[in-house]
Formats: sequence, structure tokens, C-alpha cells
Amino acid sequence: MVAILAAVLTDGIDAVEAACQEAIDQNVCSAAIIINILARRRDPAPAITILTPDALRLQHEPQADCARSYAGIWVTRLIKRRSAASIR
Repeated sequence: MVAILAAVLTDGIDAVEAACQEAIDQNVCSAAIIINILARRRDPAPAITILTPDALRLQHEPQADCARSYAGIWVTRLIKRRSAASIR
């Protein structure tokens, strides 16, 4: 409960009281839950989107290749290593 009282200094009495009421409404009485509620309310809004200048835009956008698998990459490397070893 000390953590809840300490949160009054950073979040204010009204925010802590509202978080306690929300926890009571959900039938939960835990300091960790109340601190979590305060943290979720404290999170900032998503950052604004900025426009990218034309000079920084990609000339050729990357293409996704879903047919290419991670295992296939390793098989290709293994074949190259074996062929390089057989040449020596």
C-alpha cells in the first residue's frame, strides 16, 4: 500500500483515487494492479506522424518474398560451403 501512497506524489490524488475505484469495481485489491492502472493512464498518446521529404523516400521499395524460407537460406549456404570444401 506504500506504493499506492507514493504514487500520489507523481500522479496526483485524483488519478490514484480513480485507479483505486477502478480496481474496486473489478473486485481486485492489489497495489500492483493499481500501479498498473496508473501506468496505463499515464502512457503518452502515440507520436504524431511526420511527412517524409521526397529526398528521403525510397526509389525502389523492397519486395517481400514469402516463398523464401529461413531453412532454404541455410541449405544454400551449406551447399556452397561443401562445394568450396570439395574444390580445395
